[in-house]
Amino acid sequence: MAEATFNGDPSTLHMGPASITYDGVNLGYTLNDSVAINVNMTSTPILPDQASLPVKDIITNLEVTVTMTLGEVSSSNLALLPGVTSGEGKDPVGIDLLDVAKELIVTPLEAGNGIAWTFPKASPLMDGPPVGIDLLDVAKELIVTPLEAGNGIAWTFPKASPLMDGPVPFQRTTPQGLQLVFRAYVESAGGNYMTFSETSASAT
Repeated sequence: MAEATFNGDPSTLHMGPASITYDGVNLGYTLNDSVAINVNMTSTPILPDQASLPVKDIITNLEVTVTMTLGEVSSSNLALLPGVTSGEGKDPVGIDLLDVAKELIVTPLEAGNGIAWTFPKASPLMDGPPVGIDLLDVAKELIVTPLEAGNGIAWTFPKASPLMDGPVPFQRTTPQGLQLVFRAYVESAGGNYMTFSETSASAT
């Protein structure tokens, strides 16, 4: 019978708004708990004709965005948009976002409230690591165990890889969690993708 253990650190549960600095300039007020960091990874399974299971699962795309609603509609904030200079909005078609990208820093405002996030090249078309990582190669065992005593089934996935998916919100009333999606694989040809067993529970 599997036994559940739980270890949590409440000091890492963070809430509150954030300050936004772009290219060394603070962007002022934001509205409606709108600041969020979004990291989306996609992968491509490599399935040869001679196998029934993927032999690799390669990360082929990474998209990082930071979304917000700026409260101050000013000429300086409007000038952040590609193609806007001297109060005029020129046709932005053809602008290379990587070429014009600048450093973006998201800093929680609450004292001792966690992590300042720095994006050296803020662009929705970021490239680089972890693209090319084989998820099958780095997959590890994942166990999901209910904490309530006698509360059902512990699930074990022998090969699972985490992908980040979804926002890290900076809101006044919502903890800033990390949304992870674990992709589970069959451990080997003819093997298991999961097992389960009855549980007992103890939380610490």
